[in-house]
Amino acid sequence: KRRGATAAVLLSDAGTVVTYSTGNHGLAVLKAGTSLGRKVEVYVPESISSAKERPLLAADAQLQYFPTFAEAQAAAAARRCEAGVRVIDPFGHPDVVLGQLSVGLELVDDLVNHGLADSNVTIPVPVAGAGLITGVAVPVWAAKQAGVLGPNIQVVGVQPGGTDAAARAIEKLRAGRDAVQLFPAGEFNTDCDALAITEASLSALTLSVLIDPQFVRSMHRIDKLELARARQYTSFQIGTQVEPAAALPTAYALAHHGEAEAFVLPVTGKNVSWATRHIYDDLVARADSAQYREISRAALLAPLKATSTGEAEFARGAVLRGPVVHR
Repeated sequence: KRRGATAAVLLSDAGTVVTYSTGNHGLAVLKAGTSLGRKVEVYVPESISSAKERPLLAADAQLQYFPTFAEAQAAAAARRCEAGVRVIDPFGHPDVVLGQLSVGLELVDDLVNHGLADSNVTIPVPVAGAGLITGVAVPVWAAKQAGVLGPNIQVVGVQPGGTDAAARAIEKLRAGRDAVQLFPAGEFNTDCDALAITEASLSALTLSVLIDPQFVRSMHRIDKLELARARQYTSFQIGTQVEPAAALPTAYALAHHGEAEAFVLPVTGKNVSWATRHIYDDLVARADSAQYREISRAALLAPLKATSTGEAEFARGAVLRGPVVHR
């Protein structure tokens, strides 16, 4: 987010920068704008995560709250025609994508320097408005065209099952239909708010990359339990708590570990609230508890299944009659 925001601020001489965000992009624009002497206004939904609101408030951000993310987005869009004002969208803005291209360029260098240029490598990238995956996929494609990387370096997109507008858009476009009506009424995944978008967030620029298999091989949806387990695993490996969205690449790798020699796993954010952590950790705890109960039940029934038919009938009868004392 900081790369994209910094590029967008540097490429404008506007005195006032306006953006809308669920947190991370707003903080990135704020830091880039204030460091360059710009006035920065950040529009946020009232449902903003406390973990993302706190750093904005600590940095004295001029926050304006709106009932929904869509209303924050619309309010920012209304400022576009004002002189001296630059609106920087969090998704698909060309200047933001330019900054995120630096991720892909560095990634290409890392693959070459680690001797993986000709290996079977998969790069799963979280997708919302598709700015980051565009910034990764285009340099990888260019390096493959130039012969710097081999043909088996592949980029794939990953989304949570309930916040998968980009995947729905691609399915519609590939079927020859318009990418509209992507969202069921009221859809907004606050548990995974780093990937919460509206239809207007999917730009022609990023969709043109997502729809082309030369850039993005495929799109994948991750269910919530898989994501919860991956969030715990990634947090343990990184040594700090990460957002659910940041664990999507790990979730993909865990589910497809036999399909590649190596995975490149971008970790994209660590502003996670206690409430969100509790939701995902509780999901894992309940699933593990249910699994343990099933294992325990199977262990208790195993002796019955192992006996002969007659012994099993006697055992069942003993259970019905009550405890049997063996002398």
